Amino acid sequence: MRPNKIIDYYTSELSLRFLFLAWLVTLPFGASILPLSLGSFTIYPNLLFSLLLLPTVLLTFSNMSRSLKYLLVFLLIWFLVAAIRSFQIGWNIDNKFDVRSLIMQFIYAAILIGTFYQVGKEKFLSYLILGLRTFLVLLLAVGFIELMTGNHLSGTTTAKYENLPVGNYFYAPLFRYDNPNDFLCHVLVIFLLLSTLDKKFASNLYRQAFVLLTILLFAFYADSKIGIYIAGLSLVYVLSRWLVLNFNKVTKLQSTYFILTFSLFLVMLLQNDVYIGPKYRHSEKYRINDLQVIEKENGRYKLYNVKDSLSELEQKRLIYQIDSAIMKDPDASVSLRKNLLLNGLEFIKSNPVLGIGPGEFRQKHERKETLYTTHTLHSPHNFIIEIVSQYGILAWCYFGFLAYILFNYVKNIKTNFTQEPWLLLFFLFLPFIWMMTSSYLYFEIHWLFLPLMLIFNSYTLVKHDAE
Repeated sequence: MRPNKIIDYYTSELSLRFLFLAWLVTLPFGASILPLSLGSFTIYPNLLFSLLLLPTVLLTFSNMSRSLKYLLVFLLIWFLVAAIRSFQIGWNIDNKFDVRSLIMQFIYAAILIGTFYQVGKEKFLSYLILGLRTFLVLLLAVGFIELMTGNHLSGTTTAKYENLPVGNYFYAPLFRYDNPNDFLCHVLVIFLLLSTLDKKFASNLYRQAFVLLTILLFAFYADSKIGIYIAGLSLVYVLSRWLVLNFNKVTKLQSTYFILTFSLFLVMLLQNDVYIGPKYRHSEKYRINDLQVIEKENGRYKLYNVKDSLSELEQKRLIYQIDSAIMKDPDASVSLRKNLLLNGLEFIKSNPVLGIGPGEFRQKHERKETLYTTHTLHSPHNFIIEIVSQYGILAWCYFGFLAYILFNYVKNIKTNFTQEPWLLLFFLFLPFIWMMTSSYLYFEIHWLFLPLMLIFNSYTLVKHDAE
């Protein structure tokens, strides 16, 4: 194909719309559909569409705002530095994974920014919102099916279920992410992106409340405290906003009816004993309910409940011993996260400028080159520690872009907070979202976040200047 024909193709609205929508529709599935393995490299539809869209950045680079140009140059430098350092350290599975994540981060940013400038703000937003809405609906629908059936795509998580007692976590949605926290992280970020970028979605409080209640249900089954807090606080904000907007619309008859109904509900609670479930009170007394002893007598097996053969004092001792084993377990989540954080801080101290290198957080834990024990857990579980410890000053540049976006938002806080309050909430929740998963750098939602926020920041600044 001749160069002028290639340019004509990438300046054609029809061809760009097809490529961008094809890229968006394959985005949720990643390498999970139609993958073609070429040894250490895998080709899949979304990657092909990504590469086909990449030339848009070359055609539009000269028209971009300075902040978006700086972002693309920075992300490319970050990838190149990581690749060079991996050559110096010696390639391994972890730095290959990180370098791949960084090149994909650059490609996603280039696609989003290039397409934005090629098709214009309105069309870009309409395509993007369609893709994000579809992504969200897909996650919610699949999540419901997994929640109701306990069926999932097979993976390392489902393999563990074979040897575990049945619990709520069996029904927590996984989709293709093989981890309930990864699933929750995706659905929360997509919800927040839509709330920030999609005015229709942000103004439909009933739809937002339904989505948040669903996410809250998923988070309860996954036993994700961070997911519960973020979804719960978002729901409180949505309900508070609904009350403010509808307070004057409620008639005296309606308010009287609601107050009377709520008062009668409180009377019912006061007049009756309330059973507090094991999730919130005295869960230890349920520990031995399922314990049974199997005895073989005359070739037949008999089952006896352990609880029936023990005195009350013996039951308490057994519960104490079971709880002690759990509480003193060195693999306890809180203790491990603390040790991972402390090890990360030690890595930062050892090389604060360049960092210890791509993939080295995991490698040093696997080689036992750490001060604090984390047993078999080697991933950082904290995005700030993850990239600052490994990339040093480059990581701080990344956070510098976020600070720039937040500064511009706060500078116009009076206008922004009434028009786009979700951006501020997004930034408030972001540090907690960064702690939800074992690693965050490799998520496609991470690759989407910064370029979309900077694009959003660019056109809102233009809008304010025009006003």
